[in-house]
Amino acid sequence: MCLVWGVEITLHVCNHQFFMLYNAARLGSAPLEHDVPYSDICQIVLQKVINKWQELWNEQIHNKLHNVKPVIANWPTLPYRKADATLTRLRVGHTRYTHRYLLFQEPIPMCTSCNIPNTVDHILTKCPNFNSHRLRFF
Repeated sequence: MCLVWGVEITLHVCNHQFFMLYNAARLGSAPLEHDVPYSDICQIVLQKVINKWQELWNEQIHNKLHNVKPVIANWPTLPYRKADATLTRLRVGHTRYTHRYLLFQEPIPMCTSCNIPNTVDHILTKCPNFNSHRLRFF
């Protein structure tokens, strides 16, 4: 029997595996031949964090913002705050016109031709009343 770190091990296991373990531990504590720059480590860690964040974001399938922005990345910003806020509201689908009923406890605004609730998506992409505008601007 052989005593290694307070554990008794048979002698034939002790001789072979102990020395393999000892050599591996010794190599692991040796200094690296090439130092890795701090900036490289930061980039790798940042990429891992973003990948994990993207995985969590991919699970948010019922989120309105996820439908508009499935990939985590910076949105381009406009130089004017008001225009930037308006564009963000359109992207998410929250505008004064479509959500006013919540603030003033009014009935949901309905599309007169389609008889469904007016939403940003409906107005910009689906409603036949706005086909001429879509053709003109898009």
